[in-house]
Amino acid sequence: MRQKILRSNLILALFSFALIIAALSCKKDKLTEPPQDNEEISIPSKTQLIVERIKTFDNQLRQIKQGAYKGVEYTSIDSAMWNIESLFNVNYSFPDLMYESKVSQELNFSINVYDNMLSMHDVHRLYEEIVSSVRLAYMNDGFTNNKSLMTIIVRKGEVVSNKLNVNVTLISGRKSSDPIEPNPVLNGPFKEGDCFYFGEYGGACDDPTWITDAAEVLEDTINYYYGWYPKEPDPVRAIYVNVGQIFLSGNEYFNQNQNSYYIFYHLDPPDSLLYLDYELLNRYYNNELKVIFDLVPNDPKYISQLPEDARFMEVEISGISYYIDNKTLYAHQNIILYGSRHVIFEYDLCQPRDILNE
Repeated sequence: MRQKILRSNLILALFSFALIIAALSCKKDKLTEPPQDNEEISIPSKTQLIVERIKTFDNQLRQIKQGAYKGVEYTSIDSAMWNIESLFNVNYSFPDLMYESKVSQELNFSINVYDNMLSMHDVHRLYEEIVSSVRLAYMNDGFTNNKSLMTIIVRKGEVVSNKLNVNVTLISGRKSSDPIEPNPVLNGPFKEGDCFYFGEYGGACDDPTWITDAAEVLEDTINYYYGWYPKEPDPVRAIYVNVGQIFLSGNEYFNQNQNSYYIFYHLDPPDSLLYLDYELLNRYYNNELKVIFDLVPNDPKYISQLPEDARFMEVEISGISYYIDNKTLYAHQNIILYGSRHVIFEYDLCQPRDILNE
């Protein structure tokens, strides 16, 4: 009997110790207990593998920080980039929120390369440097309240003098104060009387002092309807991996029915085409949706740049003009953000937290 009691006490002690370690690893974040009845919730095996990969990398960094790491000394460049981006976004990013306004910032780093491999200790230092630099950039992104960090994108650059250049894009913004789920529109959201200059903050047709333009209005409207997702019900949460951007100049896809490009793109057009009334706004709104949700995801040119089961996250549309072959080009350049969205149990990975509160 005494042996059974001692064994039970030992098991209880070990279990309690495990809970303490888990709580510390989440830095005092509230952990969701595993649900007692989750038979109706099924997590795909591919998602489970992604979760395990992120948890393994997180544990490796913790062991290195504690001086107790005994794992592999080197890792591939691609693996390190994926791990850093995925772990950071799991820990600090809130991509599913509705944002009223966003801003992008570019950060650059470098890391030593050894025979096309990276030292795990250098990877740990790079991750800590990225967290610190993103925190500072996010703190000074121009938003003073009701702000959130949407995502980061980590890209490998060139290797110069045995150093790999690493670029990090940070996207943050002001959250919507009243994120009411919008009702979808069929023919388009713009109404008679809506009219804006194509870009370059040329304002509305009847008020050029209004600091906006057709490109920004299209961007805001598309992101309002399609650039966010409702919070997943307990006990699950969503994470994004393989986040990437597709850059479009505007002349990638031609619409035979409209005898023009899907995206606003005109060379020396008459002035009347530079002012988009509600009919043109609705046309380009629907054209943009066609590009985002159909043409790009099914284009062999971009398939290698997109994650499997790519999910639209946001679009940035800029109305620009410049000279080309002694003519003036007016266009809506697009930067489309996609990611692979996975739903996981909340207790599998720590809840995301505000990077400014650490």
